[in-house]
Amino acid sequence: MFTGVFFRHGSPPSIFFTTLFFLCFVTHSHSNELPSLMNFKSSIQTSDPNIFTSWNLSNSPCNFTGILCNSKGFVTQINLAQKNLVGTLPFDSICKLQSLEKISLESNSLHGSITDDLKNCINLKYLDLGGNLFIGTFPEFSSLNKLEYLNLNSSGISGEIPQEFGDFKNLTELALYDNKLTGFLPQKLGSWVGMAFIDVSDNSLSGPIPPDMCKNNRIDLIALLNNSFTGSIPENYANCTSLKRFRVNKNSLSGVVPKGLWGLPKLKIFDVARNKFEGSISSDIGKAKSLAQLFLSDNQFSGELPLEISEASSLVSIQLSSNRISGRIPENIGKLKKLTSLTLNKNNLSGVIPDSIGSCVSLTDVNLAENSISGVIPTSIGSLRALNSLNLSSNILSGEIPSSLSSRTLSLLDLSNNKLFGSIPDSLAISAFKDGFMGNPRLCSQILKDFQPCSFESSSSKRLRNLVFFLVAGLMVVLVVSSAYFLFMRLKQKNKFEEQVVKTNSWNFKKYHVLNINENEIIDGIKAENVIGKGGSGNVYKVELKSGEVFAVKHIWTSNSKSDYRSSSAMLKRSSNSSEYDAEVATLSSIRHVNVVKLYCSITSEDSSLLVYESKESVLELVDSTIAKHFKEDAIKVLRIAILCTAKVPYSRPSMRKLVQMLEEVEPSAMFSNKVIVTIDG
Repeated sequence: MFTGVFFRHGSPPSIFFTTLFFLCFVTHSHSNELPSLMNFKSSIQTSDPNIFTSWNLSNSPCNFTGILCNSKGFVTQINLAQKNLVGTLPFDSICKLQSLEKISLESNSLHGSITDDLKNCINLKYLDLGGNLFIGTFPEFSSLNKLEYLNLNSSGISGEIPQEFGDFKNLTELALYDNKLTGFLPQKLGSWVGMAFIDVSDNSLSGPIPPDMCKNNRIDLIALLNNSFTGSIPENYANCTSLKRFRVNKNSLSGVVPKGLWGLPKLKIFDVARNKFEGSISSDIGKAKSLAQLFLSDNQFSGELPLEISEASSLVSIQLSSNRISGRIPENIGKLKKLTSLTLNKNNLSGVIPDSIGSCVSLTDVNLAENSISGVIPTSIGSLRALNSLNLSSNILSGEIPSSLSSRTLSLLDLSNNKLFGSIPDSLAISAFKDGFMGNPRLCSQILKDFQPCSFESSSSKRLRNLVFFLVAGLMVVLVVSSAYFLFMRLKQKNKFEEQVVKTNSWNFKKYHVLNINENEIIDGIKAENVIGKGGSGNVYKVELKSGEVFAVKHIWTSNSKSDYRSSSAMLKRSSNSSEYDAEVATLSSIRHVNVVKLYCSITSEDSSLLVYESKESVLELVDSTIAKHFKEDAIKVLRIAILCTAKVPYSRPSMRKLVQMLEEVEPSAMFSNKVIVTIDG
């Protein structure tokens, strides 16, 4: 009857049979998968009664809570994450679902082991069993070569990671953190299409970091924290421009960080703390415009902090403690407006705390302890409104504690073991901070018992006193320097004058005895190293010519350079009227006596006069040999005065006044007191 009715409505027989076949096929598929799902239900308990309400024989599995099917009615997904499930997973039943591609059961209380039956889920692409209470090791995974995502974090599994993971061409996301895994990471991980992220932190893994995980530049996270990895960071990781988080904290990694890794444009977290890295922080860090957290503590980094670090404008935290960083804190650190934490303790920093630190308006935590930082605590540090913790202990800071710190509400203040002096501000003189002031013998307080009481002299008076002290000291320094400069210039001018040879090309050369000399040789011999005597009007030089002849040359200073002449040579100076000078020269040159020193010639110009005598050694022969050597020079001077006094031309002889002046310069009384007698024969 049913068939007849069907045909009466004009439906062709083919449609009827097709529909009937589909219904039978679907019913058969449901009947095959239903037992597997009902077995899953019977193995699991939950505190939520609504989870499995829909799971009954009268309902289609595609309508079960947490179950998804494909267009053909086959189960493809089991999604029961965070449903408070308890029990042991029946993988033998689950993997009979031949179209199953996704199992998501994370964050439940499932226990037991992950059995080898899992290998039958050959179409599985997504497996998330993390956050459960499994025991045992990895099951057989070799047949799951379609796997793209695997999360077994915090699941309790142990043993080694299957090396076949490196052969899974589609595996791009791997999370195995917080387990008891040992051995090496498969070195071929990512070698096919590259990884999107990997997190194997908090295990006991060792060996090198796989080199190809950055292939195709798609990786976002590399997290290998708290393991025992060794070796260095692969050099090609410097090209991971997609990388946002690089975390290898607490391993045994070493070597130099690849230069380009410092400046990756999308990098937000760079955490290599607690390893054995060395080398300097690259200036490329200025290119890391997204970098927020820089964790480098407990390594062997050295060199200075690059100025470019202040160009990484997104920095929130700089953790650099326990390294070998030297040099100064960058002056331009104030550019880091988002910086909340600056931890540079236990390094070799020197110099001063830059005043620009007060421009880091978000700073809450500053730790510069155990360095060699000097200078004063900048008052600008007290303007940091968010400042909560300040540790400057064990440096060589001096000066007073800035009063600007009094207005901050701090949970920690440690200024111990420095060279601070002055009064501890009353608002900071509390028992909680007392230890933070120790090791500064010159600090005082009217409140804290363990410190010397402060004098009643006000801080302003002290500052005024210090200002006056430094002002007076400064003036004294200026006075001393000025005096030294004045004396130096006088001496320099004198030496310059004494060594000066006239630069004119116009000479007047007069001979008084027959001789063959070149006046240029005489002039060239007027050098400081040839001086053999000095007088009030000029110097005497010993000049040896190329021929071997030796002469004594008197260089008479000009009248515009010396105004007070007190010697017989003053009578020979040049002037606008040269008659007197010529007369004196004529007197000396006219004397012909074996016991009188000869004047060979004169060389004169507009500003200089040179008298060329026979060698001084010959003159010394005229002096009594019994005279002490240090008096012979004076004896020669007296001899010359005597010659002037016996000049044939009367007006050429010196006046009595001039004679007295010349004798005072020679001081003959010293000679006479020793019974020195000069005799002129003839």
